[in-house]
Amino acid sequence: LTKGVIKFKPKYITYNDIVNSANSIDSISALAQSGDMLKLEAIEQLMNIARYYNKDWKPNWNNRGENKYFIIWNNECKTYWTDYNSSSGLSVVYFKNKEDAQSVIDNPNFKEILDTIYR
Repeated sequence: LTKGVIKFKPKYITYNDIVNSANSIDSISALAQSGDMLKLEAIEQLMNIARYYNKDWKPNWNNRGENKYFIIWNNECKTYWTDYNSSSGLSVVYFKNKEDAQSVIDNPNFKEILDTIYR
């Protein structure tokens, strides 16, 4: 305003707008190193675990009668639990049945993966 120029922000920005708004290459690399890569790696590991349990099953979002199970961290109770949805995606990783999702929660070998994703 001091220069007499008013610049309005666009209503919808793109991802490139965000990347280009970084002041320097250090800002961009700081975004990528803030623990996000560890979380993404853990999500990939959980996706592989789900593929192991699910075999060839993939969620059918056109079938409202089919439950798709996922893992949730309950911060109030400090515990993991399973839930399901039959009509829309609330999670990234789904299991064919509740027992498989619970098996992942109960397996101490997967605790670090779940903690990295959800906590």
